[in-house]
Amino acid sequence: MKTIIKNWTYAWQNKNFRNLLLLIVLLFIVLVAVFPLFFDYIEHRQGFSIPDPIVDRLQPRDNSVLIFSILWLSIGTQIWLIKDKPQQALLFLLSYFIINLTRVVSIYLVPLNPPAYLIPLQDPLSNYFYGTKFITKDLFYSGHTAIVLLIGFTTQHKVLKTLYVIAASLIGFMVLSNHVHYTLDVVAAPFFVAFAILVSKKIINYKLSS
Repeated sequence: MKTIIKNWTYAWQNKNFRNLLLLIVLLFIVLVAVFPLFFDYIEHRQGFSIPDPIVDRLQPRDNSVLIFSILWLSIGTQIWLIKDKPQQALLFLLSYFIINLTRVVSIYLVPLNPPAYLIPLQDPLSNYFYGTKFITKDLFYSGHTAIVLLIGFTTQHKVLKTLYVIAASLIGFMVLSNHVHYTLDVVAAPFFVAFAILVSKKIINYKLSS
């Protein structure tokens, strides 16, 4: 606990770190406030479907428990690992914000209808932010896959990095099995995550070195 307080106190004394962290928190508040309106909009607009022979071959199955068990376990271990590492926490938060922002843009620009035989994912925590109604058209790209990939790509623990990537791959397969995403949504996720991390590192390096 002393190390956590010491490291965060030291980081907080840096004006640039403090301002950037507060800005990220403010942007998240705005984004979360906009989410219900945005998701209501996309659910009611007309989209299009794309052929997906991989999803078509998968028997629909509800993997909600496994998906969210892996997801929240990954998030929990990530919080534990970065609790005393302010700059890593800053990188994770900024990257996660950019991922959410790029998802809003990509979902808006690519109005997909969900695959046939979709089985809704059930998670009370996610529903708190998304609303009680399950969102079916937040497709391109997979946010569940992206967040675990983000944890894997940013962790400094080599063994956990491998485990996180495996976990993200399992989630990617299971959301396809649930028929809540197309293969394209899952395949695209690593590229958007890498982009978010790259941009975040550049912003942080620029702000903290100025």
